[in-house]
Amino acid sequence: TEQSESEIRTLLDGYDMVFLVVGLGGHTGTGSAPVVAHIAKEMGIPCVAVVTTPFVFEGIKRQQVAQDGLITLSKEANCVINIDNNKLIEIYDTSSFEELLQHSNDVLYYGIQNVISTLTAMSVNGIHSILTGNGRIGFGRASGENHVSKATKVAINSPLLDGISLENAQKLFVNITTSTPTAMNLINTSKAEDIINLKNSNIFSSITTDKTMGDDFMVTIVATSPFDDTPQLFTIEPTSPQENPT
Repeated sequence: TEQSESEIRTLLDGYDMVFLVVGLGGHTGTGSAPVVAHIAKEMGIPCVAVVTTPFVFEGIKRQQVAQDGLITLSKEANCVINIDNNKLIEIYDTSSFEELLQHSNDVLYYGIQNVISTLTAMSVNGIHSILTGNGRIGFGRASGENHVSKATKVAINSPLLDGISLENAQKLFVNITTSTPTAMNLINTSKAEDIINLKNSNIFSSITTDKTMGDDFMVTIVATSPFDDTPQLFTIEPTSPQENPT
């Protein structure tokens, strides 16, 4: 990647923002992502890295490579949203391995959609100011009676948000995906689970219209906190599986 620096600069030239989607644990993405993030930083382009970390059965070596890569990447990217694949096992404990990989892709998709929807109307300076730190993502999906509160509760209690206390989160990006968006959707979501009463968080809300959702209602939450010196990967702590978000 370092040998291709001029090509990377040419590719990034003219863009207002960079998203890096990386599976940490191997040597290709783990090694190249910090280089690309560093180049983006030098060019003044906000960079959000959305990463997945290895399943526990992939072994200690891949876990350590991912750990080192996460630390390095955190020094270069504006924001790193970390999705621990082991937490997917808690949510989808009866899924096949192929289905787990698809669920991991879904989480990546909705996490990026959340951030893009929130930042669409912002200036580059605004993006720089709010997109900082270590991030985790949770999402919930529900339909029927009390679907707003149900989806919000599942999102907040998602194992994928483990490691960040919402009460102490620096920023919350709350995205609603529905086929029939209304202002009341935002109001009811912010009231659910007392999100609106979090005193330490700056809350940024957005709505995505998706006609394929039918009667379903999805809430995606990205919570960020300041980077520390040694961001940690999660370990599995068995809990009762939450209601499946998808």
